[in-house]
Amino acid sequence: MVERRKSERLPVTVEVQVEWTPATAGPLVFKTRDLSDSGILLRVDGQAIPPVGQVVTVRLKDPLADGETPPLLKAEVVRQDNRGLGLKFLN
Repeated sequence: MVERRKSERLPVTVEVQVEWTPATAGPLVFKTRDLSDSGILLRVDGQAIPPVGQVVTVRLKDPLADGETPPLLKAEVVRQDNRGLGLKFLN
């Protein structure tokens, strides 16, 4: 299989909040499997998940070290499989 990623993936486990409309009334919390400059892979443990192609917003669940609110990022769902939910960050 040819590797198409532009960025190295780092195994990281943190909680993130994900929201999309119209499906969620508020953010759902997922744990990450890995993270790169271009995207993120989330663990799926029976939660409702957005469909492939859906644009979502993603934010770290907890405040940053200095107490600041983490930035809100837009991402697109690019895959769903047995490893999790793959999101590509949008510019």
